[in-house]
Parts: sequence; structure tokens; C-alpha cells
Amino acid sequence: MDRKEIYDWAQIVQSVILIFNMVVIIIAKENDVLVLSSFILLFLVSLVAICMVAKWKLGWRNYEAVFDVIWLIWGVIGMTFYICPEIY
Repeated sequence: MDRKEIYDWAQIVQSVILIFNMVVIIIAKENDVLVLSSFILLFLVSLVAICMVAKWKLGWRNYEAVFDVIWLIWGVIGMTFYICPEIY
């Protein structure tokens, strides 16, 4: 398995976690632990994918790397709002 295939698998895992995150936000809003854990999972997987792109020099110009950064920011914003709800 080469580096690009590993990165592709990381993208698949990230997509599944993103779908899980959206479903949890829509369905289980009242369960703060579940929502926070979905944001943490999304943050960690996005961080790993960004590290793969940076370390293996896979290229920042592809749209997948840009979405890694977007999902990382989404995870940080979501965690911040659930840890410190008085912000909003």
C-alpha cells in the first residue's frame, strides 16, 4: 500500500466520521457527550490527514487537502461551542 492509498483510506474514514457528526448534531442534540465526541473524532482524523499531506508532500492543491483544513476548523469550532457554551 503506497502513501496515496493510505491517504485515500484516511479520507474515507474522515467522510464517515463527518456523516456521523452531522447525524449526531441533527438527531442527538441533547446528548452533549455524543456531540462533543463526534467533534473530537472529526478534529483528530482531520489533523492526521493534514499531517499526512504535509509530511508526505502529497500536495496542498488538491481539493481533498483543502477540505481537511475545513473539517479541522469545523471540529475546533464545534468543540469550542460545546466546551464553552457561553461564547454564543
